[in-house]
Amino acid sequence: MPAFQHMSRILPFVVSITVILAMVSGLQASVRDLDYPKEGLRALEPTELSFQLDATFENPDDPGEIEVLATVTEPDGNTYDVPGFHYQDFSVNYHQRRIEKAGDPFWKVRWTPRQVGRHQLLIRVAVDGASSEEVAHATVSVEPASEEAGGFIGIDPGNPSYFSYDRTGRTFWPMGYNLFHLNWPPFGFYKPGARGPKFGGVLKPTLFDSIYEHGEVTPEARFEVFDALMGRLRKTASSGATALRIRLDSWWQALEIYPGATIADPALADTVERIKALYPVGRYDPFSAWIADQLLSFAEERQM
Repeated sequence: MPAFQHMSRILPFVVSITVILAMVSGLQASVRDLDYPKEGLRALEPTELSFQLDATFENPDDPGEIEVLATVTEPDGNTYDVPGFHYQDFSVNYHQRRIEKAGDPFWKVRWTPRQVGRHQLLIRVAVDGASSEEVAHATVSVEPASEEAGGFIGIDPGNPSYFSYDRTGRTFWPMGYNLFHLNWPPFGFYKPGARGPKFGGVLKPTLFDSIYEHGEVTPEARFEVFDALMGRLRKTASSGATALRIRLDSWWQALEIYPGATIADPALADTVERIKALYPVGRYDPFSAWIADQLLSFAEERQM
């Protein structure tokens, strides 16, 4: 997603979507459970297509194993590709302060149309580096943008010292900061050597052992990370911020961790290596990706 791409709120609308699933023998992949907005689309408003993909792959984040693209043909004939991605949803239990996986992972294509009229979308899949094959086809009717839609944010064409919305020309003033947070929650319950009720008072020798179980962050630790980040975002939005930079690198709510990353405390050297093994480069962490989604959705609702 471009750093200053603005997505306006989706308003009630009317849509016409016709989906034709490809039924061609010999394909290495096939689509099922295709889902999309049953109401309409407006220009400059984001939408999603989600679906299950019957295909064989080990790492969904490696395009050499499996690559999903949606080729969009606009009403004027211009075409471009939108990449699809593998996604795991999570559910939040505020009463028990836990976040659990919700259902099976699936695939998504996110798309923001810019033109009005009928668009053709071809979902294509390539497996193990083979040529891509069409597995689904959609015809989408896009209505005019709402009056409130400012468009995409970029460098102002009249003054490169400013940013502006490309549809309205209105100046955009970015006011915010870097929002970063460790993958683990900085609370006493999870610190090295802490004795907590979750573990029956048993001493946990390292921070790693107290927030990871079976190679994944525990549901309780997920909630603490989520709650801390959302709390900071609420305060940021209420103070009038218009922009935010979300850190998803190194130890900061990482999608993956650089192999050379270190922590200064030598007592955590072994723990660092064990954590890095859980966040290998080339395989994205689904919880960190979900967290980023929640932050972006919240910010969008508040016109950030």
